[in-house]
Amino acid sequence: YDYRLMLRDFARSMSNVIDLDELADTMLAQVTNALRTSQASLVFPENGYFKAKFAQRLAKEEPVIPIKIRSDSPIISWLEDEDRPLLAEAIEISAEFRGVWQEDRDNIKAAQVELLCPIKRKNKLISILAISRKHRRGFYDKDDIDMIMTVAHEAAVAIDNAGLYARARERANSDELTAMFNHRYFHLRLQEEINRASRFGEAFSLIFMDIDHFKKVVDTYGHLKG
Repeated sequence: YDYRLMLRDFARSMSNVIDLDELADTMLAQVTNALRTSQASLVFPENGYFKAKFAQRLAKEEPVIPIKIRSDSPIISWLEDEDRPLLAEAIEISAEFRGVWQEDRDNIKAAQVELLCPIKRKNKLISILAISRKHRRGFYDKDDIDMIMTVAHEAAVAIDNAGLYARARERANSDELTAMFNHRYFHLRLQEEINRASRFGEAFSLIFMDIDHFKKVVDTYGHLKG
């Protein structure tokens, strides 16, 4: 009951968290404890797949089981169209999921996923909250599912905001032309490493490197090549 109250309060304040790591860690810890789920995972699109980028186990000593689903899977199409959780049981018995790759089925089964909850922003699927089986083989009732969807709806805004913040931070710390880290980022990292060396009493060194005749490369082949 206490965990459920904490989860409800967290869902209300989630939009104020703009760091994705902090958001995911806190959210998944609350979900696993409130629902007694063996594993809760946040799955994000990446290189043609939806992959679990963050995960929490109820039993901390147990290893996290990875989750990966093809982006062109009927599972992803269903989650994009619907605004409700998809039961793993439906994937096994429903004709509309007949085209699901065996690799996707095996990954879902290995992680003992029972619910896939869409996290959508402006009708776009931006993430999936994957809920594995309950600890000690319980089952998820209507109250559990309602709470999961409440969290998913609140998380959509927070995840979207965190993505915007991450992209803005990346732009602030990188050069637009080369996409390399800029002078501002160098000074931030320099101060971090000086502080780290001071805390642990370690030596700190800085290497300066110069490339011979680099101006000739730029003059000969142009700034883009340089």
